[in-house]
Amino acid sequence: LSNQQQVIEASLPKESASLISINGTTMKTTLVILLSCLAGGQARPSFVPEGRGIKGVNYEQKWAVPIETTTTTSKDSSEISAASKSAVLSLRGGVNAEVSDIVVSAYDWCINLGAPSALVAGAVIATIYENIGSGALEVRSTDTRMVKFAKRMTRVLLLSAFALEVMAIFVTTVTGTMLLSRTLDYMDEIVPVTAETTPLAFLRSNFEFEYLTARIAFLQGLVNWVIAIAISHVIPSANNATRLMNKFIGSSLVTVVLIMYAFYNNHMTFYDNYWGMLSHWFKVTAKRYVFNYPPRPMVYLILPSL
Repeated sequence: LSNQQQVIEASLPKESASLISINGTTMKTTLVILLSCLAGGQARPSFVPEGRGIKGVNYEQKWAVPIETTTTTSKDSSEISAASKSAVLSLRGGVNAEVSDIVVSAYDWCINLGAPSALVAGAVIATIYENIGSGALEVRSTDTRMVKFAKRMTRVLLLSAFALEVMAIFVTTVTGTMLLSRTLDYMDEIVPVTAETTPLAFLRSNFEFEYLTARIAFLQGLVNWVIAIAISHVIPSANNATRLMNKFIGSSLVTVVLIMYAFYNNHMTFYDNYWGMLSHWFKVTAKRYVFNYPPRPMVYLILPSL
């Protein structure tokens, strides 16, 4: 036998090692060897050609399985059982396999949410520069009060949409990096992993602020962008020929936003609806950054912007 086969034989029960080589024919059955360990001392399959085999060993004709007549003691059975469990854990990735799968899936969710956020942020920037270049949002003294308000609101919505999408990209990237940086033992301590634990339930239970911020920032940024485009079409322009069409486009975009909210609420998980999720985000944020000890003074820097 080669050195590799000798190493494999040394790790198997004695009676399994004799099946590795039969009449000089090398067994290329790593899977069979592994199955023989998992079988826990039961009958071990081996690919033995008909008419060939080890003298004194009986084989079933169909499957070529040796009929063992030796008995094993309770100590041998416990050792084989321990080896079988070890092999199973190795196949499943160890005792932390379930936690690892959940963490990787949560990381994938963060990345999958950050990618469309980047696309929306790029589209918002293009819309902002288009309106700036054309002067459509420039407030003039001749504009009515309603038109001035609509132009300012459009600019606020576009800027807030860009900021929210950048926030979504930032939060998902940092959260994903954090998830892959923590050890599995640490992750196993902060969440009780059960058969019903999902990646998003894992995030909600342990990183709810990050989870809510990513979801809300992406959706609200997208909605703000669509509403800003709708308002910009409703604002009166010098070309009255397209006035009716612009009103139709603006009202259609508002309808699309309402449909988006209805669809989102119908597929909502963990919360009653989007507004309930938004109110819960305020509670989580206040608990984490305001009503917290030791205090976090940087949160109060947002007051001047309000």
